[in-house]
Amino acid sequence: MADCCGSIGVVVHFGSQISKTDPLASYQLMIEMLNLILSKWDGQTLLLLENSAGKSGALGTTLEELVQVRNLTDYPEKIGFCLDTCHAYASGLWSGKNHEELWGKASELKFI
Repeated sequence: MADCCGSIGVVVHFGSQISKTDPLASYQLMIEMLNLILSKWDGQTLLLLENSAGKSGALGTTLEELVQVRNLTDYPEKIGFCLDTCHAYASGLWSGKNHEELWGKASELKFI
């Protein structure tokens, strides 16, 4: 539906920790689900991973995490990002004053 409307992307939330004993379980599940969904997708609209606010158990609070998950999927070209500034502020990623530093890091990581 989003593709028919010409949308650039559909925003999805990254996810939360699912295992207290296996820190990689959540990431593995996220990558598995992204691969499953994107293997069936041939449109132009991207799946946009949104950064989280950093509450306890949240994943995807850093640019590095988001980029790494995209890079580990079978379809990185079908994934983009949505930077939620409220979440970035709440997680400490963005202070409201470190624009240049944040965009420099985003550019270096190929987040943008």
